[in-house]
Amino acid sequence: MTSLAVAVGVLGGSLIGAKVMPYIKSKYLKVAFAIILIYTSIEMIKKGLL
Repeated sequence: MTSLAVAVGVLGGSLIGAKVMPYIKSKYLKVAFAIILIYTSIEMIKKGLL
């Protein structure tokens, strides 16, 4: 069941990303990915410490 959710998320994300990418500057995309990675790493650290 988890693999189905991942597949749907990847498919949806790739379709949306392909449509939106021509209108977004790469600088903003890099900042968005950095924020997501920082948030995810903080959450993983918190779970590892608790």
